[in-house]
Amino acid sequence: MSKKTKQAARQRAQSRPTSGAGVSSASSSIPPKIAPAPTSSSKGLPSWIWLAAVIPLALIIVGIVVWQRNTPANTPASALAAAATPIATSAPTAVPATLGTADYCKKTPIFPQQMGFSLRAVLTTADKVIKGLVAYDLNEQGQPTRVFTHPTWSTAGYLGHITFDQGGNAYTFPSPRVSLIDNPPEQQNTLWRLDSTSAEFKPWLALTNTLPPSTENPFGLMGTTLDCDTGILYASTVAGSTRSNEAGQIVRINLSTKAILGEYKGVDAFGIGIFTTQKGKRLYYGLARQPQVYSIELNELGEFVSEPRLELTMPDTNFRPWRVQFDATGQMIVRGLIFNFNLAATSERRETRDVYAYDAASDRWKHVEN
Repeated sequence: MSKKTKQAARQRAQSRPTSGAGVSSASSSIPPKIAPAPTSSSKGLPSWIWLAAVIPLALIIVGIVVWQRNTPANTPASALAAAATPIATSAPTAVPATLGTADYCKKTPIFPQQMGFSLRAVLTTADKVIKGLVAYDLNEQGQPTRVFTHPTWSTAGYLGHITFDQGGNAYTFPSPRVSLIDNPPEQQNTLWRLDSTSAEFKPWLALTNTLPPSTENPFGLMGTTLDCDTGILYASTVAGSTRSNEAGQIVRINLSTKAILGEYKGVDAFGIGIFTTQKGKRLYYGLARQPQVYSIELNELGEFVSEPRLELTMPDTNFRPWRVQFDATGQMIVRGLIFNFNLAATSERRETRDVYAYDAASDRWKHVEN
């Protein structure tokens, strides 16, 4: 090989890139090689396989678009979900009921706050001088500082205790004390309602008497209580009963519609209250003829089920359990009154007070104080 030929070969070798070089920079004089476009003869997938995958996908997309166009814009989601096949699930697990009173939703009326009363204001039917309802504002020592009565509050005569609902409306009933002038017997079986906002007091629902009123019994409604779970107001009445004939009943009332849902007949019940025990919800009622408190089971609809059972006998058997209440701690408070279907007891107002605590292990009530 001549000297010129060797020199030309050496120059060509120096102009080639080394095997370890990366992508050339912009200042390189040798342009990068561009890989040829893949063809059917390349090592990739054949074109017919790509077509087989793309065509079904396109058909699915077109189907979704057509379905959306044919579905009305206002179709609720629940209707679309109902068209799908539900997935089988296991049976729901029963949730244990929470122990405690059933009137947890009750609230006080709104009108006292609108009138500038403090949060210590109370509404009562127990005033010894003022007939009907009366509202008091109290100071920090519990002494009345302001008194209010509405023109409609005395129209029903003397009244029994008050039951509040979740809106602050109050329910009560006529309860004669000294004479029947202010509380005629034919009006003793009517529930009255106080409006939470306007403070207006009107007849709400007249219950049907089992028997006509008699001179032996001037009483009608004796107690009310609310079940917040079902929205049912329970009312006990002895209207139509006599000293020898027990014709009273406990009535279930739909609070929204005022519909009578059922009765537990043949019992003269005094005070009533509802409590959820370890084994379920029960309605407790004091007897107007005996110094005893019974209870009866309520199902999830608030219906009376099973047989009543004896819960307790009052320590002083001369008294009758005219009030059965449950406080915020879950204790049962039983107030006793001497009662013989006449006005002597209500005018004298000799009372007893006994407190009972619930024992979940035995599902029974134990006397703790009086």
